[in-house]
Amino acid sequence: MVPLFAINSFAQLYLPKWAAFVCNFICEFYEAFVIYAFYTLLTNLLGGERQIIYSTTGRAPVHIWMFKIDISDPETYIALKRMIMQFVYIRPAITIAMFLFRRPVLKLLITILYNISITFALQALTVFYVCLKGDLAPFRVVTKFLSIKSVVFFSYWQSLLMAIFSHFGLFTSNLKTIQYSLLCIESVPIAYLHYTAFSCNDYTATMRFGFARMRCYAAFHDVFGTQDLKHDFLKTFIWNKYSTRDFDSVEAVLDHPDSRMRGKRIAAGLRYKYGGQCKYWLPKASLARLLTPESRGLYGTEPISTSQFENTPSHRSNNSRYNGDDAYSGDDLGDDDNFEESQKLTISDERDYLEDEELYEKARRSYGDYNYPVITVRESEQYISFQDRLDRNMILGYFESV
Repeated sequence: MVPLFAINSFAQLYLPKWAAFVCNFICEFYEAFVIYAFYTLLTNLLGGERQIIYSTTGRAPVHIWMFKIDISDPETYIALKRMIMQFVYIRPAITIAMFLFRRPVLKLLITILYNISITFALQALTVFYVCLKGDLAPFRVVTKFLSIKSVVFFSYWQSLLMAIFSHFGLFTSNLKTIQYSLLCIESVPIAYLHYTAFSCNDYTATMRFGFARMRCYAAFHDVFGTQDLKHDFLKTFIWNKYSTRDFDSVEAVLDHPDSRMRGKRIAAGLRYKYGGQCKYWLPKASLARLLTPESRGLYGTEPISTSQFENTPSHRSNNSRYNGDDAYSGDDLGDDDNFEESQKLTISDERDYLEDEELYEKARRSYGDYNYPVITVRESEQYISFQDRLDRNMILGYFESV
């Protein structure tokens, strides 16, 4: 961010007008990309979107002004993400529109649109940080954010102050030269702030999250590629992949009493049994056509009670509970003539299965990911169940109090 703004300021002073315009155009595009990169960094530091939603399940909603923000709700999470991502795609469009339209009224409307867009994006980033403040504490997120936005804030507010001073006659000439000269000088302390905020120590082998080294070609391809932007746009604004079913944990973690997620999950088809120790989902109505004719009356086309669904063979086999005597309870091990029929794959299911197996086979190669070959430096932190995390925190809290 800093080198690009410094080069742009230098270009505005010494390069021809067309070259200065190109540099400013690239700089404004990159401003939007930095917001996206910063959000992606925060997400990856916490293990990804799915891990964020899983780890915050059961926590009390965060009170922000008059609202309760529950980031474990996939709908709330996708709303925050959309508020952040909209600026990534609106900012380049605004830059192009400012170049195409010359009328002052249109430029004023475009400027208002830009300020609304950046306000929503920064507001969503702030809410995202407040909800995950404790999780992000080891990564010095505030320092990173200030170092990223400082150069933008400096340039914006400095240009505003210079315009005010010029209006009152304090600067009568060379206003542009003074402004960009100051930006060139201010780039030095801002660069040092970047150096301290994004220290290489954050990515040493002592950190808890897994990471790897890439080959140079694959690393450049990863940095300058645009497939991640395209994929995130489709996933955020087009595809419907943020439902409660899509982000359901394998653990039967009960939601916090102040959270509305319990009601949402039940409305979406989640059911609990054994006093909340086990859970299952009611089948979607759209899945009925994928089942065989013999099992349709049993699985979805006719209304069934909860007790009837619990006794279906596929449900018993997928939700068996260990009874502690080195054997599974007979109530969970069912046998039914329709069981084998219900487990048969359709042609499309089998094709998807083979494609997934091919991807898994490529991912298991010595270099790891099938798109960008990497060499693992450190594996991710070992998974700890929700109950084990609670027990560990209680033990640590006890010893700290003693």
